[in-house]
Amino acid sequence: MEAFCRLPSVTRRQLEQANHCRLFLRAITLSDITDMDGDCIDSIPLEYLDWRARLDSPLLWPWQPQPTKKMWNVFRRLIREAFCSNHNFRRGEPYALDSPLGRWRHVPVQSYHNAYRTDDRLYLTCHC
Repeated sequence: MEAFCRLPSVTRRQLEQANHCRLFLRAITLSDITDMDGDCIDSIPLEYLDWRARLDSPLLWPWQPQPTKKMWNVFRRLIREAFCSNHNFRRGEPYALDSPLGRWRHVPVQSYHNAYRTDDRLYLTCHC
């Protein structure tokens, strides 16, 4: 959200809509919505995600209703402006980040991911 606030033309209403989407997804950092390599953001149409697709987290999150299509559009546009300005947006392609994320750091767990990658291993979560 800090990067969104620094955008020159963003309005308070747009920030509220983007934050609604972020809270619905339970995303704290950019890495929560990027691929495992930290190179891009998947192009899944976010408006089709439901509550089961959100990140799993040990934190207590406020209840957020499903964002509207307009809210998702604002969220995607702000992501493009803040993090993917050099990307050629073709339908269905992931959003390539202007600056790929660095190496994973060991920090307190705020969200659980389906997979983690180190230099030599890939760890997958089993939902058996």
